[in-house]
Amino acid sequence: MSLQQGTDDISTYYTKLKSIWEELSGYKPTLPCTCGSLQQLQTHIESEYVMSFLMGLNDSFSQI
Repeated sequence: MSLQQGTDDISTYYTKLKSIWEELSGYKPTLPCTCGSLQQLQTHIESEYVMSFLMGLNDSFSQI
């Protein structure tokens, strides 16, 4: 998935991404887990979201 900030302000850009992430999560059901792997998976997914957000920022934020 690739979404760029473009002319949107940070808040609008984040809101668009969050909406997409929420929709996508509806297509990926989580199975019951008692081993603790679900927390690791959630942490990995959140890291992916952060990377997607940062990679889509305008070049003016390249120092982040």
